Amino acid sequence: MSVVAVATLRAQTGVGPQVVSHVFGLRKAFEDGTADAEEEVEGGKWLASNEGSMWLLEQTDRMVEAIGGGDGSTFAPGYQAPPKAKL
Repeated sequence: MSVVAVATLRAQTGVGPQVVSHVFGLRKAFEDGTADAEEEVEGGKWLASNEGSMWLLEQTDRMVEAIGGGDGSTFAPGYQAPPKAKL
């Protein structure tokens, strides 16, 4: 669930704090053992590491790049100020 949340948020713009929060939430779940409460998640500990977190973010960025043709995400574009009126 955390992987989907991180990837979905990363594909958007303007939600950086939420991405960071979910990455650290994933790490905390494996540090305190709550991630293993139901059943062990194969590769979960690696994904919650620095290397795994960077991999997840980089792979998401690669998908956005491929789908967006280099124009970035259009799913939830960041705020853009309206053009100034010309007088």
